[in-house]
Amino acid sequence: MELEPILALADGPTKTAALVAWVQGLFPQGGMPILVGGAAVELYTGGAYVTGDLDFVGHVPVPVARAFGDAGFKRRGRQWLHETGQVFIEFPGDALDEGEEAVRLRVGEFEVLTICPEDALA
Repeated sequence: MELEPILALADGPTKTAALVAWVQGLFPQGGMPILVGGAAVELYTGGAYVTGDLDFVGHVPVPVARAFGDAGFKRRGRQWLHETGQVFIEFPGDALDEGEEAVRLRVGEFEVLTICPEDALA
């Protein structure tokens, strides 16, 4: 899916899941970042909790950084900002903490890799 139609979606879990799937789809197999933080909680609560950014653990390889730039994102430290679409992506760490687990979560038509619910809500 292209980014522009995703940006046109109404705010909520479907848009968040679409954005996460778009980001994760830029990464090579085996190098996909894991969604953590408030956006993971938003997906697990069906939108009862809402956040303004997407936090991932993982690192951004050069081809993905190029793809972010081509899509209109600007890098500011560990954050990537798409000002027009008001999308804020951050990579606060390289890996989950010891004992934390990642799971696949389906939200509508999107399947995303996210921290498990027990770890997201801890």
